[in-house]
Amino acid sequence: MANAPSTGWKETIGHDEEARFAHYARQFTELQAQKTARHGAGRALHRKQVLGLGATLEVKAGLPEPYCQGVFARPGSYEAWVRLSNGAAARASDKRPDIRGLAVAVHGVHGPAALGGTTDRQ
Repeated sequence: MANAPSTGWKETIGHDEEARFAHYARQFTELQAQKTARHGAGRALHRKQVLGLGATLEVKAGLPEPYCQGVFARPGSYEAWVRLSNGAAARASDKRPDIRGLAVAVHGVHGPAALGGTTDRQ
């Protein structure tokens, strides 16, 4: 395989990781509250949706083994939603330079979620 995945890495989890991420969660909660107070209800980041559309994610057969994980483990088609957005907290002209965002929500996937929990909706 010409582009074999790297195997020469090791994750190192710092002794303070749990505390750091708890701090990040508090910061984001505060940011969300500030943005809501200033700009009304809505997302703190990537507030202005530029495009939202339905799509189909098609997983092809024959992916190299290292990439056959999660939703890519077997061939299939999934309904998906795609959202393009700007990054500002306030709605602004699309001509104004800004960080842009792309999010894809894949539906119909069942099992463990990448960040813990499950993909099944209740």
